[in-house]
Amino acid sequence: RDQGFASSAAYLADQMLAEVIANAAAPYVVGVPGGDSEPVLEVTYGARDVGRILDALISSGADAGAFVVVDYAAIFHRLQSRLQGQGYAAKPSGSAA
Repeated sequence: RDQGFASSAAYLADQMLAEVIANAAAPYVVGVPGGDSEPVLEVTYGARDVGRILDALISSGADAGAFVVVDYAAIFHRLQSRLQGQGYAAKPSGSAA
């Protein structure tokens, strides 16, 4: 049931990472997996916009128990922290890899 939404969110991950790096953006995907129909998902930036989208979904009668919010910045931050914890230090910009 949730595979279509998860696949779509995973497909966007590299684009979202590029936006986090280039723009210090806080990208989110917000939506409803869809069950037997196509998932509803929207890319947005900032917690205020997440609330606006959730409000629109609630107003449309979408199943509130099925809402999904993917916070890419938090995911990438946790990944970076884990890598640093394992000894993979971030290289300064412009340095040789």
